[in-house]
Amino acid sequence: YLPHFRHAVRQGRPAWVMTAYNKVNGSYCGENAHLVTDILKGDWGFQGAVMSDWVWGLTDGAKALGAGLDLEMPIADAMADVAARVVSGEIDAARLDDAVRRLLRVRRTFDAVERITPSEAVVRGDAHLGLARDVAAASMVLLENDGVLPIAEGARVAVVGRLADLDNTGDRGSSNVPYADVVTPLAGLRSRFADTVPVPTDTPTEADLAAIAEADVAVVVVGLTWEEEGEGIFATSAADRDDLALPAAHEVLVAQVAATGVPVVVVLEGSGPLLLASVAPVVGAVVMAWYPGQEGGSALADLLSGDVDFAGRLPMAWPAAEDQLPAYDPTALSVAYGPLHGWRWLEASGAVAAYPFGHGRSYAPSTVAVDAVPATWTLGQPFEVTGRVDGVETVQVYLRPDAPDALPAPRVLAGFARASGPFRIAIDPAWIARWDADAARMAVETGGWTVEVGVSSDAIVATAAVRLIAPD
Repeated sequence: YLPHFRHAVRQGRPAWVMTAYNKVNGSYCGENAHLVTDILKGDWGFQGAVMSDWVWGLTDGAKALGAGLDLEMPIADAMADVAARVVSGEIDAARLDDAVRRLLRVRRTFDAVERITPSEAVVRGDAHLGLARDVAAASMVLLENDGVLPIAEGARVAVVGRLADLDNTGDRGSSNVPYADVVTPLAGLRSRFADTVPVPTDTPTEADLAAIAEADVAVVVVGLTWEEEGEGIFATSAADRDDLALPAAHEVLVAQVAATGVPVVVVLEGSGPLLLASVAPVVGAVVMAWYPGQEGGSALADLLSGDVDFAGRLPMAWPAAEDQLPAYDPTALSVAYGPLHGWRWLEASGAVAAYPFGHGRSYAPSTVAVDAVPATWTLGQPFEVTGRVDGVETVQVYLRPDAPDALPAPRVLAGFARASGPFRIAIDPAWIARWDADAARMAVETGGWTVEVGVSSDAIVATAAVRLIAPD
């Protein structure tokens, strides 16, 4: 992440940096404290403030302050005695002065910004709700489709599952966003398809299953809620899922509906990957809706009807099995991971994802053709990949170094664009920079690289060699 954050800092964008602390010894990220003091605030000239994660983020206020922390959130706990420790000489007063200056600078910056609270009419107006609907539709990802989608006009649609009629918009912790009105999947589909069969339960009766069997298609909404993941359950658990399995009751529900013989569309709700080995083979289509917000049901109806085409693409890879990922122990006091994670971890280990990074299907066919990739790239000069899309597609550009140690991963996503017709994707060298500890700076490996252009990480349509050279 360093290249991207460095770019943002140089642009003067961040006012705050939030970080976690080593709760075992009370220091800022152990041996990595120099990243804040020497690099962020020194080399990069960051003028903002660094604050802790919220609630019990550190145990030793003196160590944290000395390592670059400026503010403990949400209250002074480990830092409650900072003033006394300055007087005693345990804490350098100059470090405290620096922290106070940074906090005052941020405060004055925000005070100078005019803050406008929109009226209820604006928040609940057509433009606002229309934007929420468009964003929800653009974010949903069509993972599978054997032709059952889009649903034909006039079809009888069974809408199944407890989540189909639940206001399921995400976490109940610090990220909770209350909505005045939520369009559920059932409400959205009812407004689009006149002949709907509502079965908003995870335990359908024999009569329910008989009614589902008479439908032309069944939309089964399953997945997760704040009760299975997120800060809303922090008081009773680690707030993380223990596994990536779909809830067992939902696997049973999908199997029951599929056994009726009706074509099945599974709509998933939740924050991230779910294992679908028992679900995908018995259904016709799978849609990842995430937590789609207050207009999610309307957006889902737009997509399933074909009024709007699917445009969402996965921002992570979905593993086929949990053993493809690093071992997970929610009770561990410390965990040592290297720089590889997510789709880069899967690629480096040779694992084949169930759904690769960047994956997503659409109704309309498309083809991507690459027109030009420059053979050389002088660092500091623009570098663009150009081509054309017949249809609409999210074109993705990956860079793979010839030297295996030029990046901590086999390759990186270096640029992307949603395109129809001609496209031009500019590549920022920050995407392929890595930290040079000896030089204490970000650096890009010159030499040979391969440019890969595709529609997902495992669907590359064109490759080209490029040589990166240092400027004169």
